[in-house]
Amino acid sequence: MDLGHLGAYLLAHMLGHGYDIAVALRRPHMVSPQRALLTVPFLMTAMPRVVEPRTAAGHTACYDLRLRGGPRFTATFTDGALAVTDAPPRRPDCTIVTEPVTFLLIALGRRTATSALARGAILAWGRRPWLAPRFPTLFTAP
Repeated sequence: MDLGHLGAYLLAHMLGHGYDIAVALRRPHMVSPQRALLTVPFLMTAMPRVVEPRTAAGHTACYDLRLRGGPRFTATFTDGALAVTDAPPRRPDCTIVTEPVTFLLIALGRRTATSALARGAILAWGRRPWLAPRFPTLFTAP
């Protein structure tokens, strides 16, 4: 892990536990869009390592992930194996747009995609938009 990815990992770790403490104390949390965006390099690196084998088994789909005010990247499953890239290798099946705080909290298992979809914090479209709610279930939150 290079220093950039290590810094992104440490920040994700700190934001996740800080969020838990803030919720427990009923205080405002410190997860901001700017801080959440700084964790993306680590999240992109970690995604293939936290694929949930049972739910991803046999899954083939290309997801275009867009973070408002931040990067766009692609998660492509081929028969359950995940590759994360900056550009889509093919036409995406599902485009998912969310704001960075929601993306981070879902990635860390602190929020569900269903609640975020219901609040309008996630938008999805494409040839197979119904894949969006399933996307977080393809991973095990750390």
